[in-house]
Amino acid sequence: MRPLLVTLALVLSACAAGTGIDPDADTTTRPVATSSTIVVAEETRLAAVETAGRFYDAVLARDGFAIASLGTDPPATIQRELDDWASAIGLAGGSFIVIGNRFTETTAEITVRLTLDLIEVGPWSYETTVTLVGGSPWTSIWSTATLYPSLEPGDTLRVDRAWLPRASILAADGTPLAGVEEIKVVGVVPSRIDDLDALKSELARLAGIDPATVAEELGRPAVQPDWFVPVGHIKLVVYATVGEELEALHGVIIRDGSDRLPYRNDFAGHLIGSVGPITADQLDRLGFPYGPTDVVGQTGIEAEFESQLSGRPRTAIVRINKFGRNVEDLFVIEPATPQDVLTTIDITVQTAIEQALRDIQFPAAVVVIESATSQVRGIASWPPSDGFNRAVLGTYPPGSTFKVVTATGLLQNGFTTATEVECPSGVTLGGRSIRNAGDSDLGTIVFAAAFAASCNTTFAAAAVDALTAATLEETAATFGFGVEPDLGVPSAISSFPRPLDTAELATASIGQGRVLASPIHMASVAGAIAVGTWRPPTVIARAIRAEGIELERSAMSSLDAMMLEVVRSGTGTNAAVAGVGVRGKTGSAEFGDGDDPETHAWFIGYWDDLAIAIVVEGGGGGGSVAAPIAQKVIAALTG
Repeated sequence: MRPLLVTLALVLSACAAGTGIDPDADTTTRPVATSSTIVVAEETRLAAVETAGRFYDAVLARDGFAIASLGTDPPATIQRELDDWASAIGLAGGSFIVIGNRFTETTAEITVRLTLDLIEVGPWSYETTVTLVGGSPWTSIWSTATLYPSLEPGDTLRVDRAWLPRASILAADGTPLAGVEEIKVVGVVPSRIDDLDALKSELARLAGIDPATVAEELGRPAVQPDWFVPVGHIKLVVYATVGEELEALHGVIIRDGSDRLPYRNDFAGHLIGSVGPITADQLDRLGFPYGPTDVVGQTGIEAEFESQLSGRPRTAIVRINKFGRNVEDLFVIEPATPQDVLTTIDITVQTAIEQALRDIQFPAAVVVIESATSQVRGIASWPPSDGFNRAVLGTYPPGSTFKVVTATGLLQNGFTTATEVECPSGVTLGGRSIRNAGDSDLGTIVFAAAFAASCNTTFAAAAVDALTAATLEETAATFGFGVEPDLGVPSAISSFPRPLDTAELATASIGQGRVLASPIHMASVAGAIAVGTWRPPTVIARAIRAEGIELERSAMSSLDAMMLEVVRSGTGTNAAVAGVGVRGKTGSAEFGDGDDPETHAWFIGYWDDLAIAIVVEGGGGGGSVAAPIAQKVIAALTG
């Protein structure tokens, strides 16, 4: 028996796992009258409490041998009954406290409040009682009612979870980008299956459910014999013809459910993401109320907004009698309604982007935002089958598109569109050789013309002469470089590390070296020039959460005119659309090693109230590859 000192300590603390009693209980050593029908000595009462404590310690430890050792004529079925009870509810641990006692001449009824930690349910607290006999020593009488008061011989428990239909992901106008369709979920209860092979065959015949899928779902870790295990689903029109046959199969249960359907196949697929069976890592991370057979968001918005889209299921611990009938719900957690996620996506813009990418042979990304708000109106990564969302997670040297940043710094430090500059075919700065595309040598020209021709030598030399590493870094920061994204889904940070020497300053000024940017960020750079304020892009409809960074108006006015000329007569003429004032900047960003490295093709620009960024990985020249994609998008949206 435990020392009396320990018991008294628990009397006083009334806390934590293991034995405890109500903190208001009388703790003196004189005989006391409690809820008993007789008066008992404190020593007698404490001895009964001690035995009850050992009993419920053993219950929580699932130790049938320890329970039997405390018992009067213990049945041989204790361990099985205890294991069945614990497994059915997913017992992971728990605690208890003694809250009452009642004595007769030969018995003691000790009431405890059990708090069980359940894998799929969380904490469940209730009161139950163990009956003791003898007195010196006290011994317990085993009954399933000691586990829960209303349990009768032959009863079993089951955890039922019923999710409401997953909420929708909506376009800006409320059109579902990923919505639900009512279906019938086909599930099996493992313990009720008579012949698994025969059942697999019938499910395949009636519902088209792959036998391998049935085996996989039943074989998932932690699946319990009495659980409802979903193995497939059928549309309502199919259920109408085969429903009766399906429900007649032993072990099969049909429940209402919903199926996730996209607006169109692969439409904004990288952004919307996917749903799929929960993994062990996700189950560990998400925890309650998820179970090993649930379906959850795997990527994109589906994953990032999992809790909002799924809500919370109605979870009940159900008592099933020996005839298999649901007798009562012992504990219920009511559901939380799933909530839609409203995006900023415009169906028309998204359609135009995806159509413009259909014939592209290289991996690519296109982003269109609203210039004034940086709300994303369309976004696509190509090809759809590639799981990498390069539009938001890809970072690339921005190449000559970064010249809009360098030009801003120069315009703020004495340059004008008419400033005369040199554009030789090559220069050496800090030991680094900088050359123009095609070794073009334009001689002495004005700054606006150098920008339109994307003259590398002009910009590198001007940055070294007129700017400092700190100045260019500060200018990049006003365009959001180094700012934590606020997109609504995981996205990469665009970075401009401060150049360490003259050579790095020269290469950084033309978007090479250690400068990296994502397509979505470069769209926000173009939008910032259009409206004079940079804001972090967002794809989730919500109030603007960050103050914009104001840009110098006079510099933006000059840059606007320079970008207009790029499309009219410079490197971006392939982006021109008749009757539309398209502004733009091309880029051909070198990557890799060697004397003749490959280049990513870039285009950024804006028109009306929209801005765009395009990158084609390894595509070559921005003017010849990326600009035509921009032209297709803009023409589709303005025609």
